[in-house]
Amino acid sequence: MKQSADPFAKWRARKAERPAQTASPPTAKTRTYATHYVNRGWAALLLLSWAPFMIALVVLMALNERAIKDAVPYGTGVMTLSVLVLMASLVVVPMLAASRRSWTLTAGSLTIAEWPLIPLLGRYRKAALPLGEIAAARMGEALSGMPIFEIEAKGGGRYRIAPKHVGKGRNVRLDLGGFEDFVDAIGDAIEAAGHTLPPEQTLTTAASGLTGIVVLGAATAFFAALCLFGLWALVAGEPVGMQALAFGVPLTLLFAGLLRSRWAKWRAGVA
Repeated sequence: MKQSADPFAKWRARKAERPAQTASPPTAKTRTYATHYVNRGWAALLLLSWAPFMIALVVLMALNERAIKDAVPYGTGVMTLSVLVLMASLVVVPMLAASRRSWTLTAGSLTIAEWPLIPLLGRYRKAALPLGEIAAARMGEALSGMPIFEIEAKGGGRYRIAPKHVGKGRNVRLDLGGFEDFVDAIGDAIEAAGHTLPPEQTLTTAASGLTGIVVLGAATAFFAALCLFGLWALVAGEPVGMQALAFGVPLTLLFAGLLRSRWAKWRAGVA
């Protein structure tokens, strides 16, 4: 689905359809939108930097399995636990670029609070931004296609938020409707406060244009190469081949799927 570059497109369309108002617009109600936000550029960089090192450790353990068992008490258990910890690190390391974000909208201001998902490992930031101080509003999307909304204050500060996840288990989904409604409510609040809505602008991220395709292509090629190494190792009779495939196959499929989606959007002129 095409993501409009105008974050207030829905608001503008609704305003164009309703008759001109002679009275003051209604006062905006207080609304809060809270979510987890991941700086995907930094997360991808951390993951791609850590993954080769992690894979190298697994390969070294596999190649020196007999020596480790002879030198370390309960060597098999220690190696199994080490592999599980390394696999878990693939989830933990990108979380270093994650934060919790809460935006509270009132009649005349937008209060923004940000704090790290993992305590002490990230920046804390809070701002009370008058609606008249919003100089620009931009809509873009991440490598996964998830929309990102950014506002820029006249003083130069930039603040971003993305849709939260709602539901449980297999029913987890992005709250796209609630996210769009909240952005729409910001437009209503700006109008109610008597300010001009910021002009349409597009948010440029690491996923924009060919940059996102190159990043995803590099990640896909890296894990595909790991799969080829795993196949070669299996043919050569090395047990490390199975471990390489266990890591490489799911990640190759993941990044290949994202690459295909990003390529289709770029060809269609919407990314």
